[in-house]
Amino acid sequence: MFPNGKGDNYAFHLQFPQYHLYISKSEKFTSSPNVYLSINSKTMWGKGVAYVLDLATNDLKYFGGKIVEVLPSRLDICADFKLSSGLSLPFLEEHTVCRSRDVRPIIKGGILETCYFGSPAAPIRLRIYNKGKEVIKKGEKLWFADMWGTDNLEDIWRVEFQLRRAALKQFKINDFLDLWQRAGGV
Repeated sequence: MFPNGKGDNYAFHLQFPQYHLYISKSEKFTSSPNVYLSINSKTMWGKGVAYVLDLATNDLKYFGGKIVEVLPSRLDICADFKLSSGLSLPFLEEHTVCRSRDVRPIIKGGILETCYFGSPAAPIRLRIYNKGKEVIKKGEKLWFADMWGTDNLEDIWRVEFQLRRAALKQFKINDFLDLWQRAGGV
């Protein structure tokens, strides 16, 4: 249990090995849910969403709570690619087809590390980044090497779309059943 929660809505923060639970001060559901679940990436990749939802449901029951409604608030869809020569900003600028004009590259030592397309608050945002470098640098997600089937983590790039609630609504995703049924269209 942590001494503080998340933002103004959630006063309590419980950390479990598979996920984080943020609990509001109010028992009543308002415009924001009174419980917010954030799943750890290792659990998501290794066990899947259904596993974590069952686990969280049982944990909430243990504490005397119950799930009334599950509403996906954000979805990150990604694909990882091993690129022999990496990526460069000129390459991305030449090959990008995007409505957003908000492009934010992060370059360190003349080498592209990350490139964002779309504003931070946009309903849909694209991020392309050197996931292999992140895994090596932080050292906390070395399990990706097994998942990728390689010990060479250089130049493994992730293309990741972040869809916030507004975008999920546009795709008519209001619960996890909708997500499973409409995954191909997303």
